[in-house]
This record gives sequence, structure tokens and C-alpha cells, in this order.
Amino acid sequence: MSSGKKLVVLFLTLLILLGVVLGRQILFLSKAKINVNQKVGKSSPSNGEAASNSVNSKTTAESPTKTPSSPFFLEIISPVDDLTVTVARVKVQGKTVPGADVFVNENQVETDKNGNFSIDISLQEGENPILISAGNETGEAEIERTVYFETI
Repeated sequence: MSSGKKLVVLFLTLLILLGVVLGRQILFLSKAKINVNQKVGKSSPSNGEAASNSVNSKTTAESPTKTPSSPFFLEIISPVDDLTVTVARVKVQGKTVPGADVFVNENQVETDKNGNFSIDISLQEGENPILISAGNETGEAEIERTVYFETI
């Protein structure tokens, strides 16, 4: 093999090795970024249910999505929208940023140290709109649910 061909083979071998090393570094860095985001809670909802029940800072119920960059959120666990019940009470449960001010139909609700909240509310026969709002110095959000109470 001539020295020119040897140089070409050596050059191509070095390029392949460089590509493998850079590819591994890129893969390592992207995995490290994912782990950091998960540790600081910057993950998006894993299913449609969570996405449809979450609201970010300064959003409304018409655009209920949770983005990783939002420092403030409001998630309603129950009730689902347009729920029909045969009992005159419903439990409103949700989660927000710890320490946020939470209101359900203008009644203040306490949150626990993790931002969870829960309150039982009385229903009137027929349509019952429920407005859940939360806020603090970093943002605010509100979600409306409608629960229908029907007597049997």
C-alpha cells in the first residue's frame, strides 16, 4: 500500500473515531440534561388526563397545558368537568405550588406543605359551576368545572 493510501485510511479511521467519541458525548450530555430537569421537577405530564387538568401561570381553562418552564401551576384532580352526581356534595381536590393562595368558589382553601388541597362543597340541584383559582407572587391560574346534581 502506498503512503498516500495509508494516510487516507488513517485519516478516515480518525474521523470515524472522532465521530464515535463526539456521538457518545452528545448522548451523555442529553441524558444529563434530562436527569437535571427531572430532579428540579421540570417534566411535562405523562398522560392526557394530567395535561387537561393542569394550568400554567397566567393561563385560562381554554389553554390547560403544563409547560416545563412555568414556575406556577394549578392541577385539578377532581371533579372532572361535566360530572353528574346524585349526592348533594362533591370533593374538590387539586395541587399547586406550596404556599399559594387557593380559592374554590371564593372560599379560601388551605394547602399542605406539598401544595395539595381538598374541600367538600355543597351542590344545588341542577348545574353547579365551580371556579378553582390559585396564585402567588410568581403567577396565577384558574380552572372552572361544572358539576350537575340530579335527585333520583
